[in-house]
Amino acid sequence: MTLSELWHCMKWETYSSTMEIHAHSCWSKAVDCALHSSGAVEKWDGISFEGGSMQQSLKQAGIWGCLQAAVLTAKIAQYILTSDISQRTKCCLLSVHLFKCVLCCSMREPQSDLQYASHSIGDELLPGVDLFCEPNRVHLGTTVACLNFVCHWLFTTGYCITLLPILALYLHFVGTVCRDVQRTVEGKILKMRVLTELCLFTEAMKEALQLTQGIGVPLPYGHYVSNASLRPLKTFYSNRSLLDNVEALEELVNCDFAPEVRTLYGPTVCVRFNLARTQLVLALTNSVRGHPIGEEARTASCFVNSEHHEQDTQETEGSCLQTVKPTILTLHTGKEELTQERIEFLLLEGASSLLQSISQQLTAQSCSEMENLELTIEFNLLKANLYLQQGYAALSSEMAVSSLVLLQTSPVLVRGSSEQYAKDNSVSNTLHGDYPKAVEARERIGVSMWLRCRFALIHSLVADVTGTAALFPGKNMNEEVAQLLQEGLNECVIWGDHNTQALLMVEGAQLEALRGKTDDSMAMLQVVPWIVVPWKGPSLSSRHNPLPGRICTSSVRLREILKQLPLRTIQAPPVLKDTHKM
Repeated sequence: MTLSELWHCMKWETYSSTMEIHAHSCWSKAVDCALHSSGAVEKWDGISFEGGSMQQSLKQAGIWGCLQAAVLTAKIAQYILTSDISQRTKCCLLSVHLFKCVLCCSMREPQSDLQYASHSIGDELLPGVDLFCEPNRVHLGTTVACLNFVCHWLFTTGYCITLLPILALYLHFVGTVCRDVQRTVEGKILKMRVLTELCLFTEAMKEALQLTQGIGVPLPYGHYVSNASLRPLKTFYSNRSLLDNVEALEELVNCDFAPEVRTLYGPTVCVRFNLARTQLVLALTNSVRGHPIGEEARTASCFVNSEHHEQDTQETEGSCLQTVKPTILTLHTGKEELTQERIEFLLLEGASSLLQSISQQLTAQSCSEMENLELTIEFNLLKANLYLQQGYAALSSEMAVSSLVLLQTSPVLVRGSSEQYAKDNSVSNTLHGDYPKAVEARERIGVSMWLRCRFALIHSLVADVTGTAALFPGKNMNEEVAQLLQEGLNECVIWGDHNTQALLMVEGAQLEALRGKTDDSMAMLQVVPWIVVPWKGPSLSSRHNPLPGRICTSSVRLREILKQLPLRTIQAPPVLKDTHKM
């Protein structure tokens, strides 16, 4: 870097930091004005304002005051509170509280968050009231953008029940009000993932099957997708066993988009749907796991079409033709031939076929590099989950490590570093910076994604300490895993991620129990080891240094692990080939 570039970079960092301080101050004052209070952001405890209810907030600020404050607090969370996950989450919960105040105005809407799992807002939220009639008071585009961020952040941090009513509000705005097909479908896919995380499989499967036919997706010119060729949907009953839901399971794995629906959604959205569908299938199999799958169940592979992925259609942005998709999974051949264990195995094989198809779609689609990176990491994490359920902990660990290294070495993220940001700031690049969906994907590829991959790695290692010993040849496996675990806990402390920290503590307790140290296992569940790795880089508030792997010793250790991995045994998507090189 030349002296001129260094000076320009320092000037940009100073300017950016100053602007953040001023923005935080102005937005906080604006929140106080909108709510007719003082210090509202500081008074928020994560649940209420000093014990007050939503009705009290609504009475004090009014509908538009609550909407304005909700948008402002979402902006504070998104653009200011970037270095502390717990503080950002707390501010997002304040935004949720204020958005829900608007829902309270309608007597038709449920008051319980969980009821929104199967409820959608109708054509009018508040009959006779146009919330966005005056753009200077509440801007529709800004409101939708803020809701989009809040929804994804709450999903990432695990507030799935709290998210349900806000997601319903978001779908109402992007669907009924904006009539944006892409945003509506992406919102429904997110709802499908939320329902999957909550194990509400009946509702999740209904959302999935409806999406393949375009049910409930509004078109820009005022109508909905034609229902002339709609076929009846199978119902999955969560209170019954998988044996009693065979037809619904078959339809979930085998369903595909109608040609006109596929063209309407576009290839990137279709990939996101297939990832969410695979997540649902893996959640179903994981919900019934009790013991390893035996050889008898493995002989059932004849019911799975393993050649499906080779015949899968290669879509492009401009193509609308589609060949007939072969059946992936056949279960309904007589209940006497099936057992719970065999169905589980067949579903895992079906998930494997779906992932093979997604791997091909990732190479054929045309989207921004940032979106491609996000989708590839999501693919890797699902692959790690699949391998773990199949009993291949070592392969699962490989996929998790590949994701971590991909995050560290991706040229897309390197171009977004603080050193390059000022230099490239004036260059318009629709694939990396100015393209809205690329910016949103960049927001999601950060600390939370890194910690998800970190947890996936540790979870795989702890699941089979003996089977993954090949990753650390000549070393004490328990000590190596414990060190990786400690580094993960350090990262959680630095970034304020208490939820992931708790999950890692459970993994640590399990590891100690496997080593026969019951007392240490119990102690780890009660005491958090607050050992923070010193930070020697730029300010943590910098939005262009999102990877905690750059602030601790984990990067060196992960590189050592990667060198030991037999990566040739993994059929990774071609998009990873260039980034696997160390």
